[in-house]
Amino acid sequence: IKMNASRDCLAATSLFRAWWVEPLVATVSFAVTINTFRVLEAKGEASRAASDIFDLRRSTRLLKAGAAYWLGIWLLGRVLPRADIDWSCPGGGAIADVILGVWAYDFVFYWLHRAMHRAPKFGKWAKHSTHHAPAKQLRAHHVLEHSVVDGSLQVLTNVLVQRYGVFGPKNWLARLLHNIIVTYLLTESHADLDATSAWQGVAAWAPSLLKGVIRHRRHHAHSGPSYQQFFGYLDDAFTPVAGDNWKAPALK
Repeated sequence: IKMNASRDCLAATSLFRAWWVEPLVATVSFAVTINTFRVLEAKGEASRAASDIFDLRRSTRLLKAGAAYWLGIWLLGRVLPRADIDWSCPGGGAIADVILGVWAYDFVFYWLHRAMHRAPKFGKWAKHSTHHAPAKQLRAHHVLEHSVVDGSLQVLTNVLVQRYGVFGPKNWLARLLHNIIVTYLLTESHADLDATSAWQGVAAWAPSLLKGVIRHRRHHAHSGPSYQQFFGYLDDAFTPVAGDNWKAPALK
């Protein structure tokens, strides 16, 4: 029985060995999450928002971002050696791999995001001001509103932290779950959620853990701390969150 179970698992993982599977999972995850929040944000006009999902004219931002993402993944595949992947049946180590990957992405990009705001030349080079342009009414789809350099740094960060797991090569299922979790948290951190929303978001379940998700909406209001996107311990230690009335220098 054990041999059959192992063989079945190997047969299943063989379906996921193509290079395009992981970016496809990330793309679908972004599309589903953004459009779900689009309906939630519409509230009284949820039916119209749901029908707009299938209107390609209203989905140009998502389509352009998707095309740029796939081009970037293809180019990285030409430069970076393909990562070693653990194709065995997932166990406890896969859970540890997911936790490590999400933590590592948040840790690395904190320093990049902080530099975009604290180092003017770097921020100008990355054109991070593009991401902060729609500050008046932040919406879930604004997670895709960024420059080519800014977006490329996020994708590169995600690719690099996926290369290793806790015990060596990262498990195949952990890699897929990582992309789903990261795309969801990034989208929720930009969503227009309030007490009247039908879904309060995952961060509402664990506000002490997911401080960065909650604080990111305030960050867009004043461009100051916090800079961490998921958690909050780095901001608490190095860039304490400013008050609601604090104003950061304008991004250029």
